[in-house]
Amino acid sequence: MDVPIHNPIIPYVGAIVGGMYSGQLVRVHGVSHPMAHCFAINLQCGPNVNPRDDVALHLSPIFSPPPRIVRNSIQSQQWGVEESHGPCFPFSPGQGFEILIIAEAGCFKFQMKHKKLKKLYKHKHKKGWHGKSSSSSSSSSSSSSSSSSE
Repeated sequence: MDVPIHNPIIPYVGAIVGGMYSGQLVRVHGVSHPMAHCFAINLQCGPNVNPRDDVALHLSPIFSPPPRIVRNSIQSQQWGVEESHGPCFPFSPGQGFEILIIAEAGCFKFQMKHKKLKKLYKHKHKKGWHGKSSSSSSSSSSSSSSSSSE
């Protein structure tokens, strides 16, 4: 298990040591800003933000009506087709959260700690998870993250 990153500067961009691979777990723990409309967690395929490297997973809880969890990806500077989930929304502005993201061969699975919501997002990134990976998170929240293999 890698050393957790506590109270990073937001947006945080950092490497996932050893890269992302099937069986890898990324845990994001934080508190959203009380006035936040949304926050985002991006598992990005490199450190560049302008121009942006591909994003294998964009996960964004959106608080404004209708509340929902958006999933998407970016390939060659182009957003993919957005997927969203709404009825069971386990987030509240100003409240703590913990999201577990598990990489599998064909998808990412994610679960909110202490919630029964489990979802998956099928890989859209053609290159898969080979080479270096980084995670970036942008929000008005404080957070910590760690990764480990399960």
